[in-house]
Amino acid sequence: MVLRNPVRQKPPEFERRVEAQVHQASFYLGWYWEAYPVRNSTQLFYGDLVSTSARSSAHIRVQSRHEIRLSENTVVQFVPNFMSLLVAQVANPTVYVIAGKTRIKVNPDVNFRSFTARSSAMAMDLRKADLLVSVKGKMTQAIGLDGDISVRKVSRESQQSYSQSLDQYRGRNYRELSRLTAIQQNQPENGVLELKAGSKAESWEALNQQDLSNLNRVLGAEKTKAYLETADRFEATAIREAELDFYIDLLPDIETVMEKMEFANISEGDMQEGFDLGAESQAIESDQNKEAPRIDQDAPLFNFFSIHLGYVNSMNDFNGRHSFEGRSLALELEMRPFKYIYTYLALSSGVADTKDMANFLGQGPPQALNSYSQLAGGVGARAVLWKNLSLSIGAGIINIQKLSIQYEDLPANVNRTYTISLDPIPVAELGMSVNFVGSLELFLRYGLGSSFATVEAKDIADDYKSSGSFSYGTIGLGWNAQ
Repeated sequence: MVLRNPVRQKPPEFERRVEAQVHQASFYLGWYWEAYPVRNSTQLFYGDLVSTSARSSAHIRVQSRHEIRLSENTVVQFVPNFMSLLVAQVANPTVYVIAGKTRIKVNPDVNFRSFTARSSAMAMDLRKADLLVSVKGKMTQAIGLDGDISVRKVSRESQQSYSQSLDQYRGRNYRELSRLTAIQQNQPENGVLELKAGSKAESWEALNQQDLSNLNRVLGAEKTKAYLETADRFEATAIREAELDFYIDLLPDIETVMEKMEFANISEGDMQEGFDLGAESQAIESDQNKEAPRIDQDAPLFNFFSIHLGYVNSMNDFNGRHSFEGRSLALELEMRPFKYIYTYLALSSGVADTKDMANFLGQGPPQALNSYSQLAGGVGARAVLWKNLSLSIGAGIINIQKLSIQYEDLPANVNRTYTISLDPIPVAELGMSVNFVGSLELFLRYGLGSSFATVEAKDIADDYKSSGSFSYGTIGLGWNAQ
C-alpha cells in the first residue's frame, strides 16, 4: 500500500475523491493519507509512505540503481535529504524506516552524491552499501552485509527536530522546514561507527520516564542500571550466524552474503545481557504504536454518531378489532461504539388516530385529547456491506405517553373520557441504512412486540385491562458524524 498527499484535516475534495473511489483513506501518524494499492511498476515520489501487510513484501528500485526490499509489516517513507536540500539545493534520497525490516542496497554511479537512511534511533550514511535495518518499538538494528556504511546514534534533541521537520515536509510548510533543518545543522552529532560486512550496531530511541518505570518494574533497580549502561554503549560488534535467520526473507542470496562475513563465535551460554533479552524489549515496546497503517473505516456508516430525523408510524392493536395509530416525527441519536454494535435513543411526537377505537369503550369513534409521544431506545448488532449499506438486528424498549380519548355517547349526549396507559413495550427490531451521498444516509427500521394496556375512567370504579400487539416503522434521513 502506498500512502501519499497527507492532510491534517480532510477537505471536501479529499472526501469526494474517497467517495468516487479514486483512492481510499488511512489515518496514520496523526495524518489523513490517500491510500493506493501497490502494483507492478507503481511509481513512487518523494513524500510517499510504503507499507506492507502480513505475508506481503515489496521490492523497490530508486533512481534505477539502488534497491530496497521490504519484509512483511514494514513501513518506510521516502523523503529528500533535508540537509542537502538546504545546503546544496539537491534532493538526495533518504529512506525513513518507521517499523519492520528492510534491506537497502546502494549502487553508486559517477553522478552519485549521497544516499541516507534513518530511524528514530539511528542515522545511516550509505555510499556503496548493502545493509539490513530493523525497527521494533524503540530499538533499531543495522547489520552490514557489504560496502561502506557509516552509522550514528540519534539524540533525543535530534529526533525531536527531525520529527518536526517531517511534519513540516508532510504539511508542505517549506519555510519552517528550512528553519528547522538549519537548527539541526548546528546540533552536535554523536560518534560515528563504520559498519563492515558481518558487523552490527544497535541503538535505542531516547527513553522516557514511562520506559524507565517499565524497566524498573520488570528488571529491578540494579539490573535496570546495568542495562542502561549497556544500552548507552554504541559500538559495532560481530554478528552471530543465527542472527541472519531473522532476515531470511530478505536474503535470497544468503550464501553469497555469508561468504563475505566473519561471524562471532559466541555460544548461547556466553551471551551477555543486552539487546537480545526479551523482557527489556517488551518493557520498552509496550507503549509503542508504530504498527503498519491500515485502511481506516472511513465510510460514513462507520462513523461513531449518526443523527436521524424521520417519520414514525406506530400501531397498537387490541383484540384484533380495535386499534389506535400514532403518526409522529422522531429525532434519534445512534451511536456505534464498536464496529458491529449500535445503540440508539429516539424521541418522537405527533398525533394519534383513534378512528379504529370506534364502539370499543363507547359509541362511535373517539377523539384524542392529547398528542401522541413516545421515547424509544435499543441496542443490537450491525454489519456494513460494500461501505454504503448496513443491516442491523436488535432489541428495544418503547415507552408511550398516556393517551386520553373521549366518546360522545349519542343520543344520551354523555361525554365519557378514558385514559389508556401502556406498559413499556419490548420489541424486536430490523434496520437498514443506505449511504447515498456524502455523510447522508437513508434509514429504515421496523419493530414488533406485545403490549399491555390499562384503561381508566373517572366514573368507572374498575380499570379495564387489555393485551395486544404493537408494531412500528420508521423512515428518515441521517447525518453521520465522527
